[in-house]
Amino acid sequence: MYEMMVSVVMVVRDQQANLPGWLAAIEEKLAPIARDYEVIIVDNASADQSVARLESLSVERPNLQIYCLSSPVTEDVAVMAGLEQAIGDYMLAFDPRLDDIAQISVMLKEAVERGNDVVLARALDIKADSRLYDALARCYIRLFRFISGLDLRIDTPRFRLLSRRVVNYILQHEDAAVIYQIIPVASGFKRSLLEYRHSMPLENIPPKQILDGVKRGLSLMVGTSMVPMRFASITSLVAALLSLLYSFYVVGVFFFKDGVMPGWTTLSLQMSGMFFLMSLALAILAEYVVHISAMASRRPQYHIAREFRSNQITREQRLNIVQGNQPVVKVTNTGV
Repeated sequence: MYEMMVSVVMVVRDQQANLPGWLAAIEEKLAPIARDYEVIIVDNASADQSVARLESLSVERPNLQIYCLSSPVTEDVAVMAGLEQAIGDYMLAFDPRLDDIAQISVMLKEAVERGNDVVLARALDIKADSRLYDALARCYIRLFRFISGLDLRIDTPRFRLLSRRVVNYILQHEDAAVIYQIIPVASGFKRSLLEYRHSMPLENIPPKQILDGVKRGLSLMVGTSMVPMRFASITSLVAALLSLLYSFYVVGVFFFKDGVMPGWTTLSLQMSGMFFLMSLALAILAEYVVHISAMASRRPQYHIAREFRSNQITREQRLNIVQGNQPVVKVTNTGV
């Protein structure tokens, strides 16, 4: 047993039927290996009876904290909402639909005994994404590596164990959710990658949506690099230069050619090219405007509408605190 506290952060939405089984499995795996632990559940604005079920489970099970968000957010933002409430020496980001909690003992060993601040666990038996999603993801990875210099691999798992100092580092940033995404490849913290096969068969794995991937990719790109902004500036300058050259071309045709009809084809091609470049520049600038606006508003990325926790917290039972009225012993120094 490790003499430390472990925090498990789990994001759920509309999973009321699975909650008791998931919590039982987490407690079974954590209790024998960690002296203290806590399970932090972030309910991402469930539409079913998950909140009511979690409230009843907080009475039945120990070391449980539940935070219910008022509106749905991205998974990374929801994880950060849980990490901000965690007080453990190590924190485990865990998706019960995809990740095997049985790997927690191996991950803790990698962290504690080998001094790793970031431990990633990748399942070898999860079905591959659709071919289209996989192809788009690989193209994005290459583009992101070209722009930022970071090798954001497709197989970088989101099942991860982080030390307290890594979490403190992430929480220092206003865009903590973006830093959390790239922490495995963009930081100098010591890390390791584990590969495993699930101890139980996987069921009902939600497919990845291309639209969600596009939104996450754009947010990650504009949040980690200024190169797209530079590209927008260069594109605008190139468009302006081409427009100027085209103006000289029109003037030359007017003075040096007699009876030449207006070049409709050439004009159409030039105008379409200009509008394409301008549209591309404006699209990238629009993404930055959205990003800057979100940062400038200083509004929180999430809001906790309700929160409750277990009646029984094991770490509090170990504290050396005497409650109630106790007799006071008065010591008098009588001297010699």
